[in-house]
Amino acid sequence: DFAGYPDGWSWPQLLDSYRAVETDLDFGGPQHGDSGPIPVRRSREMAESTMLFTQAVVRAGFGWIDDLNDATKTAGPGAGPVPLNITPDGVRTGPGAAYLVPALTRPNLAVLTGVRATRIDIDGGRAVAVQAIGEHGPIRLTADRIVLCAGAIGSAHLLMLSGVGP
Repeated sequence: DFAGYPDGWSWPQLLDSYRAVETDLDFGGPQHGDSGPIPVRRSREMAESTMLFTQAVVRAGFGWIDDLNDATKTAGPGAGPVPLNITPDGVRTGPGAAYLVPALTRPNLAVLTGVRATRIDIDGGRAVAVQAIGEHGPIRLTADRIVLCAGAIGSAHLLMLSGVGP
């Protein structure tokens, strides 16, 4: 089991989750997804600084790794093209485009714009409501399930404002 992951999680389960969300446009096989909503490809175009760094890595004796996502083929340290979630025409496909946009017609989903969450109400260790400021002032939103997606900094900040954390 991985430290930090829920009890019972293993590397194969985590890998299954990664494969489920991606369609790898460059590589196939058991380390890569082929039917998920997020395309993954590796760009061979590099900024000059990245190209110079990569050349220095190879000159120093480290290997070139074509596929950084395939741990079974990585023999040791090296450099290679970073997998990106970008379509062949250069458009980034994030979770919003891959999952939220197709779900917008669901009757149990409401997306509010122009609203800023200010606090999560927690009862018995469970999130039960979100306090927010909307166009017309404070609002309180309740739901059976609350998913916090405010980014790495915003989520931590909101949880701390809500009494979770140091």
